[in-house]
Amino acid sequence: MQEKELEWLTQAAFYHDCGKITWPSALVSKARLSDDDRKLVNAHPIAGGVLPSGILA
Repeated sequence: MQEKELEWLTQAAFYHDCGKITWPSALVSKARLSDDDRKLVNAHPIAGGVLPSGILA
């Protein structure tokens, strides 16, 4: 893996993890997700990109 690719992957993982803090705590332990729950889960990478930009601005 090239150094630039590794840097990109590291940043992507960080943003992905930041998005997980937007999940309601009850969602983390659910065995089965509803359609609305799934929408929240699917949106967390987007939230992960928005949250740090507000902190770093």
